[in-house]
Amino acid sequence: MDNTKDRAGALLHRLDRAGPPPDPTMRLGRDALAAGRFDQAITHYTKALKAQPTNPGIMLNLCIANYSAAHYPQALPWCETPQRLRR
Repeated sequence: MDNTKDRAGALLHRLDRAGPPPDPTMRLGRDALAAGRFDQAITHYTKALKAQPTNPGIMLNLCIANYSAAHYPQALPWCETPQRLRR
């Protein structure tokens, strides 16, 4: 059985929120996520990540947005990457 959803969920709960205060694109992503517009949030966070490619907070938000949209395989790498950056 595929345990991707469980692994992504477990990592999601272990990760800390990190990174600088949100820029305008991050705020748009956060607002979309809060409104349940997960695919729109993913679009905003992806754009923000292009500007800050090593920001673990953006990666975590991509994890949350993908997980919330039930895109578990897409969520998992974004959940794992901030963990690797912290080592």
